[in-house]
Amino acid sequence: MQRVESCGFLTGFGCRKKTVHGQAAPPDRDRAKAWYEALERIGPSAVRARLAQESASSHAAMNISTIPIMTKGFAEEWLAWRDQQATKREAEFRTRQIFWTRFAALAASVEASAAVIGWIITIWRK
Repeated sequence: MQRVESCGFLTGFGCRKKTVHGQAAPPDRDRAKAWYEALERIGPSAVRARLAQESASSHAAMNISTIPIMTKGFAEEWLAWRDQQATKREAEFRTRQIFWTRFAALAASVEASAAVIGWIITIWRK
C-alpha cells in the first residue's frame, strides 16, 4: 500500500515523498536539506547529465557532488521542480514582454496620430 505525504519544508519546491510499508525517502529533514543544497550548488545541467549516466530505478542511490549517497528519485523530483519553475518564469517574462511591446506600439501610434493632426492643422491655417 502506498501513501503520499507532504515533505515538510520540501513542500515549497513540490517534493512529495512516497512511503511504502513505512520506508520513506529522503529519510530525514537534515539529509533532505543537505541533498537539496548540494543539488542547488551544482545546478540543473550537471544534475541532468549525472542522471543521464544512471540507468537504475529512482530508489537507487547515486553520488552527486559532495553528497556520497542520494536517491535518484530525489534528484529527479528536484530537477522536475526546477524545470517547472523555469517554465513559469519564462511564461511570466513572455507575458510582460508582450504587454510592453503592445504598449510601445500604442504609444508610437498615438504619437504618429498627434503628428498627423499637427500637420493637418498647420496646413489648414495657411
